[in-house]
Amino acid sequence: PYLWVFNQGGPNSCSIDQLSLPSGTPTGLTRDVFLDFNTTFGLQTGLSGGLFVTDQLVNGERSIGGMIQGNPSNVIFAYELSDPIATGPDAAIDGASANGYTIIPDEQAASLNLTATVSNVSQGGQTIASANVDFTVRDGSNAVVFTDQQTVTNLAPLASVDVTSAAWTGAMLDSYSVEALVTVAGAQSDTFPTNDSSFAVVIIDDTTYARDDGFVSGSSLSIGGAAAGFIGQEFDITVTDTLSGAQFWLESPDLGDTVRAVVIPMGALGPQGAPIGTSDDLIITDTTAQLYDLAFQGGVELTAGNAYFIGLEETVNGSLTLGTTQNIFTPGKGWVFFNGQWNNSEDFNFEVAYILRGIFTNDITISIEDDINTELTVYPNPSDDYLNVLVSNNNHSDLGIRIFDLQGRTMIESAIPANEHKAQIFVGELSQGIYLLEVDSPEGKQVKRISIK
Repeated sequence: PYLWVFNQGGPNSCSIDQLSLPSGTPTGLTRDVFLDFNTTFGLQTGLSGGLFVTDQLVNGERSIGGMIQGNPSNVIFAYELSDPIATGPDAAIDGASANGYTIIPDEQAASLNLTATVSNVSQGGQTIASANVDFTVRDGSNAVVFTDQQTVTNLAPLASVDVTSAAWTGAMLDSYSVEALVTVAGAQSDTFPTNDSSFAVVIIDDTTYARDDGFVSGSSLSIGGAAAGFIGQEFDITVTDTLSGAQFWLESPDLGDTVRAVVIPMGALGPQGAPIGTSDDLIITDTTAQLYDLAFQGGVELTAGNAYFIGLEETVNGSLTLGTTQNIFTPGKGWVFFNGQWNNSEDFNFEVAYILRGIFTNDITISIEDDINTELTVYPNPSDDYLNVLVSNNNHSDLGIRIFDLQGRTMIESAIPANEHKAQIFVGELSQGIYLLEVDSPEGKQVKRISIK
């Protein structure tokens, strides 16, 4: 909770100074940035430029960075920014989610609980007597569609507790923002309010169930050996539904390897028994990182009130490099069958979400009546340069096109003009990963998953 100023004072005109808030009084903490970088980059002189704080540079860390306007070259720098040490009560919250899911099929979204983790990060030994946790959900138009408040009591120093909201019902196909806010109640006050909120995006889709955010940051550990292994994630089934396939990202598959998707019921200690569904086999013919789809012929019926492991089987011939993301992680939901037994992914220090989704046979879509029928074609998919977006007949009004990531951020906007049926969109500047393409008209919208390779 400080103001950081990168100013052209000091002996080298590159000084970061810390100011107290709200007074604006210097704390005495200062850093001559020039001296940290002038030798490495051969700087003769420098002037302070821009300054920023972010949690997107190093996973799990905050960074403070900026620009030295240097001679003979400019330098972009970053430091680790440590959290302040709280001596009084300090409630913190993180991990806001729809029970760990990023995309949920509408059939499974009839009743959702939101979750977050509240911690007392005070170093002063003070118990937080009472704190309120407020959950707020907003739809794609920013309208509030759900609120709920839960209370946490007697939270000891350095302790954490998982908080679950009441059921959110009535979710429709849309992209929703979720906020969890913790407030210290009663006579106590929160030392640092800057860590009191946590945000997430959840997409209600017609077919897809996912725990990842679509950004590939690595690949899974190899689980091959004397026998085949399994790796995947646990999914809750609230309404009986038919699993038709699995969608997954392989980062660097082995040529000639065979991969198949499996479904196994969850037991008390993990996946239990033999697979109740096995997909078609995928024989790797291309070692390029890409998104794959495998079908369960005839589908696999998953019954309400149960949880299931959806994963991939690794053969002994290759190394299964299932894509992962480090931006989101739900403890106890990733599973690995290795050396004859099941373990959670975190047992191997693998705190990630797998880019592996269940695909369900829900045919409900949002159609664009009159202007565009339900046949929307997007190709090539995956793509690394241009996407072609086709509607099956000429529309009578402009159709908006939006490409957004799985955190709900709009990346590209375009349109199909009235009385035309095609648009070509350049996607070459998007990062590798999975995105959603939305076509919108006054009568409704359709959404397609796209992959950027």
